[in-house]
Amino acid sequence: MSKMLFKSFLSILAFLFINFQLSAQGTFGEVVSIMSNNGCATSNCHGSGAGGLTLNDNLDETYANLFEISPNNMAALQKGDKLVTPGYPERSFLYRKMNNGLYHDSEIDSATEGQVMPIGGTMSDRDKEYIRQWILYGAKKNGTAFPQSVENAFTEYHTDGGIGPLEKPEPPAPDEGFQIHFGSIFLEPGQEVEYLKKYDLNLTEEIEVTRIDLIMNDFSHHFILYKYDAAGANSVTEGLRGEDNILESALLNDNSQLVTAWQDNKDFILPEGTAYKWQPGTVLDLNYHILNYDQVAPLAADLYMNIYTQPAGTAEKEMQAEIITYNGPLSLLPGNPITYDDDHDWNQTINLWNITPHTHKYGTDYDIFYQNPDGSKGHVILEGQFDTDYNVYTGYYDYEHPPIRFFDNLLEITPDAGIIHEASYENTGSSFVTWGLTTDDEMMLLLAQYTVGDNHQDDMALNDLQAAYCFNN
Repeated sequence: MSKMLFKSFLSILAFLFINFQLSAQGTFGEVVSIMSNNGCATSNCHGSGAGGLTLNDNLDETYANLFEISPNNMAALQKGDKLVTPGYPERSFLYRKMNNGLYHDSEIDSATEGQVMPIGGTMSDRDKEYIRQWILYGAKKNGTAFPQSVENAFTEYHTDGGIGPLEKPEPPAPDEGFQIHFGSIFLEPGQEVEYLKKYDLNLTEEIEVTRIDLIMNDFSHHFILYKYDAAGANSVTEGLRGEDNILESALLNDNSQLVTAWQDNKDFILPEGTAYKWQPGTVLDLNYHILNYDQVAPLAADLYMNIYTQPAGTAEKEMQAEIITYNGPLSLLPGNPITYDDDHDWNQTINLWNITPHTHKYGTDYDIFYQNPDGSKGHVILEGQFDTDYNVYTGYYDYEHPPIRFFDNLLEITPDAGIIHEASYENTGSSFVTWGLTTDDEMMLLLAQYTVGDNHQDDMALNDLQAAYCFNN
């Protein structure tokens, strides 16, 4: 064997050995391997420190050169980008340079941010996705960043196709608000997941939010929006948080508040004179529950929020929200219909704007009543067998699209009164069912949004509500 052939052979062995080492060291090792395979670490590129970035097979050095490091590019720096911002591919200049049309929220401005990378090469969509998902899941240096099922799903999606993400809706005008895009989250056929992710708004001054228009994938089960103060946000890790640490939830965080929740696409336009009030340093928490009902194709699930704002101090009242849960255990035996009820009072005057129930697939009805001062059941506030928009009585309860009822003038509930909520179930499966997170488990809760104190609008009279619903067959 000639010296030249021998050197080539050694080079191939070294290349294979390095890539084996990188892959064996977890997700970040594979990220570096992808960049190396696409020429990013060659001597005429970032292997020699081009653009102020050095990439090599030393994972510790390469990670230190990427993680939360400011880019040399002034335009990207002014946007607030880091080379890698954990949890935010759209704020990671490294990824945005590679994106090249894959995600609209991550494009570069070629006039100010330079050309797409790698130079002279074409990185596959699957490889771009691998790097994007690594960042979305928190950009960990060690171990596995995301489950194997995620890699399986996005590999199949970018190889053979699947159920695609949403078309981007038109965002608010810059002087009217902003848009948040969350995703894509990849699911294998038939898979169900629930993810949490904190989202820093980078607010430097208070804003008032008067409208949130949510558009999410048709396979979505629910989306819940919380907000943290700075202390609450600092206690939560960056990136997607899955079912293995679902207890790291804003619901259980003392420094968080519920903003609102959706079980269907809905444009929440708050009543005049009210707003959600977000202070400087406010960080949102996004809670997304998705089920891929398709048994064949992988799913790329995402959602958009168009958030409309106004200057601080404009609204007279702050809109508040609360999740009210059943206080007892749920025990559903197969073939045994059962009804649970519970009461709730606020111990202060609240002015109810909207209310909606939530169960999983064994729910057959969910009614909410005004509770009289003596504790008895009064007028019907919500009948569960209405359509989603609360316009038509359907005669059945649709747990996937439950009714949501709005009160135009706000319904006053005084401190000596409250509500009673009553849910019915029928376990049509073969196993015992109790409270749980998946759609094969059950829940009993409702969401209410309201203002506190005097009603700044004309009160809705209690007599405007029906004491009972009667329907002719």
